[in-house]
Amino acid sequence: MCGDLPFCYLEAGDDARRIQGIRNMRYLYSNFFERYCVAKVSSTGNDISDGEIGNICYMLWDIFMLHPGNASPGMVAAALDVMANALQSKNDNCVISAIHGLGHWALTAPRAKTILSSWLRQPTTKNETVREYARQGMSGGIL
Repeated sequence: MCGDLPFCYLEAGDDARRIQGIRNMRYLYSNFFERYCVAKVSSTGNDISDGEIGNICYMLWDIFMLHPGNASPGMVAAALDVMANALQSKNDNCVISAIHGLGHWALTAPRAKTILSSWLRQPTTKNETVREYARQGMSGGIL
């Protein structure tokens, strides 16, 4: 779907530049996902209600191949910051995307669980499907 684009950060300049590139992904959420991913969230999974952009939103952290072993601690922190910021959205699709990413990191980056736990204490949505997905994410049960 995205070719080799998700891997560009692995070879892009030095670590500081890679980290800034990851941090800038917050604009992907605010400028595109919040605007174009508007379908009601009634289930979790590879939902295509919003077409390709909805699929990219949901699967962003699968498409963007950032995982233990290929990322510096600064890159991981930047990605977790982007996800934590997306959790504050009023758009359930953005929130689900962030939960999906955090769920992938819950077993390897303790801060991911902390972010999810904090969000669950004061969720930005009343949607029980989204909140249940966050509880699943806490266990690292998101694949």
